[in-house]
Amino acid sequence: MGIRDRLYTIPRRTTIKQNQSKQVALLSGSGVQCEKIYEFRGMVDFYSNRFPPMKDQHVDVFLKFQNKEENSLGIPIPAGIMRIYQEDSEGMLQFAGEDRVDHTPKDEEIRLRMGKAFDVVADRIQKDYKKVSDRVHEAEFEIIVRNHKEQDVVVDIVEPMPADWSVLSKSHDFVKKDAHTAVFSVPVPKDGEATVTYRVRVRY
Repeated sequence: MGIRDRLYTIPRRTTIKQNQSKQVALLSGSGVQCEKIYEFRGMVDFYSNRFPPMKDQHVDVFLKFQNKEENSLGIPIPAGIMRIYQEDSEGMLQFAGEDRVDHTPKDEEIRLRMGKAFDVVADRIQKDYKKVSDRVHEAEFEIIVRNHKEQDVVVDIVEPMPADWSVLSKSHDFVKKDAHTAVFSVPVPKDGEATVTYRVRVRY
């Protein structure tokens, strides 16, 4: 069974001449409340091998918002490129980034990847690695996040865990987002840093 075509209604009258191509705005919204997310993501390979220190890694930035009527939206959004603009100090709109979105029904969340934060960086250091047996591995990590912004931020350290895993020790609490993902949400003060350490055992 193939993907069914989707029909979207243009909210205003328009005309198209024969053999003419025309771009029209399908939707717009103002006053949409967005949340900026800072994310530093690991890889599943980190838990079954030795890795050298990874320094000055720029943190990913996402925008998250709800496609709801009370958030000035609440309409079906077609798949395609969504562009984001923000006002500069003179009130002029400046291009801030773009990301491809899937077909999104109303009342669902939309998450857009904006790129890298040049002023929020992180180091990942594998402090220890031990192969307990052919199927069991242990690894310990230290992650240092530095915030050069003029305001505090929260960085989500997202760790994709393979197989059957258990955290043996940790400096910060984490949320088990799903069966293979641990997320440490870490406050990082302006012009400051935060350090997260944890040790995990993985059974393949």
